[in-house]
Amino acid sequence: MARASRGDSERVYERQLPGGGFVAIEVTPMRNLLGQRKYHGEVVVERRIQAERRQGHSAPTVAEVNATTISSVFHELFPVAQSNVAVAARCMAHRHASTN
Repeated sequence: MARASRGDSERVYERQLPGGGFVAIEVTPMRNLLGQRKYHGEVVVERRIQAERRQGHSAPTVAEVNATTISSVFHELFPVAQSNVAVAARCMAHRHASTN
């Protein structure tokens, strides 16, 4: 299943992080090879106070899921997005994975 670009995504949840930045759930509609609609969801974390990033760089994705409805995507990703502890743990894991 091919992923769509974030430009096609819809932000279905966003909250501010303590100290600045935000965490959001973004959902992108897709179609599988049979033409059936699917949704790809991501929890993105912007730790910068200003949302500007260098060209070609995007906020880290700390969790993702594919589902048949937007509601299912939200249900799967909300527990991570609403928890500061879960977000911090996923950010640390993401940082560790990107340095190895």
